[in-house]
Order: sequence, then C-alpha cells, then structure tokens
Amino acid sequence: MSERTMISFRRLRAVFVFSAISALVWVIGSVLISIVFALKAGRSLSAISLVTAAIVFAFCGFVAGAVYSVGIAMAPRKDSQDGLSVLRSVIFGAVGGGFVFLAISLGLGEINTTRLLTPLLVFSAIGGVTGIAIQRVARRGALPEGAPEPRLIPQGDPEPPM
Repeated sequence: MSERTMISFRRLRAVFVFSAISALVWVIGSVLISIVFALKAGRSLSAISLVTAAIVFAFCGFVAGAVYSVGIAMAPRKDSQDGLSVLRSVIFGAVGGGFVFLAISLGLGEINTTRLLTPLLVFSAIGGVTGIAIQRVARRGALPEGAPEPRLIPQGDPEPPM
C-alpha cells in the first residue's frame, strides 16, 4: 500500500474512534437524562426504555462524533504546542450535537423554533462534553514530543517481531 493510502486509513480510523467515543458519551448521557425525566415525571423506568434510549443516543452520538471529526479535520490548524485546544473541541462537539438534533427535527418535520431551543441546547451541551472527552483521549494517544512518525513497513520485509 502507498503511504497516501495508509494516511487515509489512519484518518478513517481516527474518525471511527472519535465516533465510538462520542457514542459512548451519548449513551451515558441518555441514561442520565432518562433517569432525570423519569424522576421528574414521577414514573418508573423500565430496562427496555433505557436500552431503547441508549441505542438511539448511541447512533446520534456516532453521527455527532463523525461531524466533530470532519469539522476538526477541515478547520484550519492553529500553530500551537497543544494542537487541539479544549475550546475548539467543545465548539466542534456542540456543532456536532446541534447538527444531529436539527437533522432529526427536519426528518420528523418539527420546525417550531420555540419548542426546539431547549432540546437543541441539550444536544449541543452533550456534544460539547463529548468534544472534551474526545480531546482528552486524543491527547493520551498522541506521540511523545520528538518521537518519529510511524512509517510503513516496506513490502517484502518480514513481519516485525511482536
């Protein structure tokens, strides 16, 4: 494989990892939101409703994570030592969460702006928290300063020792 292909695979893997992290954060958020709404309404919470909410929010979180990843990739890079700042992560995470909510609203035909503001803010807040989680994981996985970039193994060479 060419180096260009490998770079594309690395980027695709990064989008998938960011989306998976986002899905996990959104599942946690869905469970917390479900519990709060059940307590507020004074009704019991079934395992089926929790699992259903978790599945729906996992999908939403996966899409929001993909939007976050594409936004980060397309945004102009700032020349800083930190690379990805917390503020940029929160902004792109909130945009991803808001995008998911607006896409769902448009799909359902709900365009009433007075009823959409609170859920839009909730989805954007979950997206912002997701952005922080993704940024923290990305920092933990970053190469140490001065470490060489990973290189391709030339074809024909034996497998590297494990």
